[in-house]
Amino acid sequence: MQLPFATADAGGQREQLFAVDRTRQSTLSRMIPRKSEEALPPGLSYFTVSPGEDKVLFGTLKGDVHVLTLAPGQVDQVQTATEDEMQGAPSWRADGTFTYVRRQRTARRPAEMVLRQAGQETVLSANWSNQMLEDLTQ
Repeated sequence: MQLPFATADAGGQREQLFAVDRTRQSTLSRMIPRKSEEALPPGLSYFTVSPGEDKVLFGTLKGDVHVLTLAPGQVDQVQTATEDEMQGAPSWRADGTFTYVRRQRTARRPAEMVLRQAGQETVLSANWSNQMLEDLTQ
């Protein structure tokens, strides 16, 4: 990609992440491969890079949670969006370990705070009061 460019040159209306390498005459590099763009939500306003700098965690207010592994461009969908907006953005805790607000489909508890590590999930908020969860997510 070369700058400047016109909107028509950009293709679909999806957000993208770029990295700048100032040692190579300010080269702008695409971080999300085109083949992986459709697997991510269109809006990427919330993202955080893993401590090992090899993955990016994405989240939305509607609950989407995705992990992009940078080298192969692989996207893993952890959770799909729901109708309800809730606070509680996903966050790295250590390399390969993050927390997020898992949306529930039950009226008793609309969400739980979950720790995800190596594909395994632990509910951290199992003993929290409903009020504490509501305060966290509203």
